[in-house]
Amino acid sequence: NRAYNILELKQRKEEFLCGKDLTVGATINLSRPETTYNELELNFTLHKKLSDKCKDLFDGLNPEPTSPEYSLYDMDIVCGEQTTERVGCNKMVLSLCSPVFKDMAEYSTQKDQRNTITLPEEPETIRDLIRFLYTDNVEANRINSKLLIASDKYALGRLQAYCERHLARNLSVANAVDIAVDTYHCQGLSKAFQDALVKFIWENWRKVQDTENFSRIKEIPEFLVKIISNVAT
Repeated sequence: NRAYNILELKQRKEEFLCGKDLTVGATINLSRPETTYNELELNFTLHKKLSDKCKDLFDGLNPEPTSPEYSLYDMDIVCGEQTTERVGCNKMVLSLCSPVFKDMAEYSTQKDQRNTITLPEEPETIRDLIRFLYTDNVEANRINSKLLIASDKYALGRLQAYCERHLARNLSVANAVDIAVDTYHCQGLSKAFQDALVKFIWENWRKVQDTENFSRIKEIPEFLVKIISNVAT
């Protein structure tokens, strides 16, 4: 026994069609469809993860106090020293992400049933900080020295690393001095980030000297020493 394809049958039709009838045999293989498992997988992926739902929630800067979602928060952060603007959040999320926030949340709960804490940072910075805690993401154009300083201050290690990576990758002659001066007194900045600042300013020293903000570097003479030491080595 052998199999013939359609082309062979047409070419040898005189041989096979001696009479009026042609008997054709076929082997049919049947397999159990796997659509059930594919549908189960699809059903699972249709339901969003908690992180995805948080991203949807923070599609705007933050739910407004008048929105239904705001009622799900159990803590308010009052932002800035001269504003009463509030950012909603959850004590559990703050506590899991930061030991500093954990202490604040516990103290606030004991002292004030309204669960309110006041932070000196601007509302925009706090909003971006909270957004990152919930979504693990901040838009690139919103990452700046203020957010990095806040992440260091409140011991938010992942956000700090996120900011350091972005700022180091986007250093320019125009912004390097400001970033170096603004963040110099942060206690927890990584050595890699500090080295990146020194290296960039040293390699672009002549151009940096021509910028309007170059005079600010006099505010941190220790940083100048690092640049000089870098040149010496």
